[in-house]
Amino acid sequence: MSFSANLKQELCAIEVERDCCQRAESYGMLLFGRHFNKSRIGLLTDHPFLAERYAGDLYQLAGFHPEVLTVPSGKIRVDVTDPDRVMQVLHELGYAGTEAVFGFLESDLENACCAAAFLRGVFLVCGVMSDPASAYHLEFSVGSPKKAQILQERLRDAGFSSKTSQRKGSVIVYMKVASDLFDFLAYIGAQHSALTLVDEEMIRNVRNNVNRKFNCENANMKKTARSAGRQVEAIRRLQAEGRLQRLTQGEQELARLRVENPEMTLQELGAALSQPMSRAGVYHRLNKILKMSERED
Repeated sequence: MSFSANLKQELCAIEVERDCCQRAESYGMLLFGRHFNKSRIGLLTDHPFLAERYAGDLYQLAGFHPEVLTVPSGKIRVDVTDPDRVMQVLHELGYAGTEAVFGFLESDLENACCAAAFLRGVFLVCGVMSDPASAYHLEFSVGSPKKAQILQERLRDAGFSSKTSQRKGSVIVYMKVASDLFDFLAYIGAQHSALTLVDEEMIRNVRNNVNRKFNCENANMKKTARSAGRQVEAIRRLQAEGRLQRLTQGEQELARLRVENPEMTLQELGAALSQPMSRAGVYHRLNKILKMSERED
């Protein structure tokens, strides 16, 4: 299964201990499910465990089992279409059943603990999260601007910032910051998935540090190779023109070492001299040789 499916399976395994939180999770699932109107309440999902959770929450809320069917596409549909039962669910949640648009009812989040349960329910029915090994992205496909506003307000109240975008006629509410995703997963009860995200973040940081170090070392190696190439060329030019013997004995030794060891760093060259010298001293001498080769006699 995908990371997102495993995450939802983890959430569906949570045992809700308080009645108020059970009701809040149910409300989140119903309000943001595929259908929530005066004629139909229901969900369409790929996951049997999610269909079971949705049906169980409906039973806990209204006391009846909804219809659960597998459709030709292989998806599982959980439906309440009987008018009396639809009205029963709406009344249980606090709606009159005559509203043109079903907005958010604060009364269905009785206590502070219910906010996390509500958002857990919302994520289960319309949320998805990318595998953190490839990207940090969690989103809710909420359908309408009104529901996007409801969700963003609930996220904001819980301390999470989010953004919106449009995709195929639906409004997407999303978060992309790794630390926010970790906090959100922990907040809605997905402790294992939250720790997986932390592990991936650590691996990514180590990989990035290694890449940065490699790139830096690679750049330094290229720079050293270019400098050594210019130095060897200058030394050979002086040798061909008979000017190399004008150098001091120490400079001639360094010139010979550089030609024989173009891969050596300045520090390594300094250490290999009969009278070792510092990197700065080697640089000074090689620079003198370069300048001498550029002068015309």
